[in-house]
Formats: sequence, structure tokens, C-alpha cells
Amino acid sequence: MIELDILKEVDRICRRHHIEYFLDAGTALGAVRHGGFIPWDDDIDIGMLRRDYERFLSVARTELGSEYFLQNYQTDGAPIMFSKVHRNDTTFVEFRLRNLPIAKGVFIDIFPYDYLPADEAAAWAHIKHCADLYRKFQYRLIKDRTLRPDGSLGWYAKALLRRITHWAHLRYDPAKLVAQMDQAFEAYPESPLVTCHSYGGGYLFRVQDMLPAKPMTFEGENFLGPNDPHAFLSELYGDYMTLPPKHQRTGHGPYRLAVGLDDEDSLDY
Repeated sequence: MIELDILKEVDRICRRHHIEYFLDAGTALGAVRHGGFIPWDDDIDIGMLRRDYERFLSVARTELGSEYFLQNYQTDGAPIMFSKVHRNDTTFVEFRLRNLPIAKGVFIDIFPYDYLPADEAAAWAHIKHCADLYRKFQYRLIKDRTLRPDGSLGWYAKALLRRITHWAHLRYDPAKLVAQMDQAFEAYPESPLVTCHSYGGGYLFRVQDMLPAKPMTFEGENFLGPNDPHAFLSELYGDYMTLPPKHQRTGHGPYRLAVGLDDEDSLDY
């Protein structure tokens, strides 16, 4: 599995430089509930506190092998405020990003977590403010819906609305929005509360539930996971051990997928 190989490379770099990370979101859920990948969802996410994230970005430039590419807004203009590590000899095209001139390989996500006000009411207000900025940034850079066409009038109506919203946001300078987000995301010093602003709002975590990270097995390999997986996953998913209904068991199917550089090996979805 290519994503697992990328994770091993990131884990190697983190251990060498004493950078603390943890299996995040659906990857942590998959480790706890399935012992690895969720059967219908094969992406990989890891999280880090901002200070570790910045250290990772610094060392990854020289530590990552030539077969990998570190993607974020600063490296190729990707419309994200987190990072992806791509494998260069692969193609994985997300539908909504298919027309953007950015790297499109099989990847894993690396999410930074930022401190919040210690007061929960103030923390939620700050989460909303940052989510509004991030939404504006994505509307400015992404004109297409995440979901692919299903032939329904409803889909096309929502696609048109997305285009109109994108056009309305063309007046914003992406670089200025990024500067505003950087300032807002990193506005608060160390506190007991954190969030990942790239989730778009809606989640508040306690640092003690994530760190210090502890060993977690994923697909038979040893990585690092949240300090209290139950508390962490409960905040994200509620009753996380109950499987979702079958119609909700959908993954991140690509618009186009290719492994290796030979187009004959590609698949269009």
C-alpha cells in the first residue's frame, strides 16, 4: 500500500528528529476499530502540534527522498492550510482539484493543531472566526464541488452555486488570506485546548487526550497514536465503534488514479 509506505517515511523522519505526531481522524479510528485501514476509506491522516509541524516542514525539505513531494500552499499553491506528502511516481486526482496546476500524486495528510483560548466559549468563537477565513480561502481558489456529478438536477444546481460563490470571491488576494489565517491560527499561546483549523470548525480537543503520543498499531506496523484514543475519537465521531449505515460507507474515490508513470496503468473514475 503506497500510503502506508509514505507514512513509514514520515514516521522515520519524525523519530529521527524527535518530532511528535499521532495518527489522526479516520486513521486513528481505523487503527482502533479495524486494526488498520477502514475497509471503505484508504487515506491516511496524521496530526501534530504547530511547533512540531513547523519543525517537520523544516527538516522534510532535505530528509524526504526524491520520490516524494511536500505539498502545501507555499510549495505549489495548493488550496490547503496543512500539508500533504505525495509519491511522485503516482497520480491521484481529486475531482474538485482536477484543473488546478498542483501536484497530484497518492498522498498522506499532515494536519497542524493550534492552541485556543483556555475559556471554552472564547475557544468556540475563535474556531468560528478561523473557519470563516478558511472557507473564504477555499472559495477563492476552488471553483468545483467535492462530489463528482451524479446526473441529478440537484447536483448541477449546487455546482452552479459553487461557481457563483467562487466568482464572488475572486476579489480576495489569496496571499493576504493566507497571512490572515497564519496570524489567526497561531494567535494563542500554550493552553489546554487545541483544534485543527483545517477541519473547517466544529471540533475542540484537549491536549492531554492527544499528547504525549503513545504506540499504536496500524496494519501490523508500529506508529504513534493519541494519548487517549477513546476521548479523542469520541470528540470526532461520537459512538465511534458503531459502524455507519452501508450507504454512508464511502471513501475518497479519485477522479483519476495511476501507479507508476505508464498511463496504461491509469484508471479513470
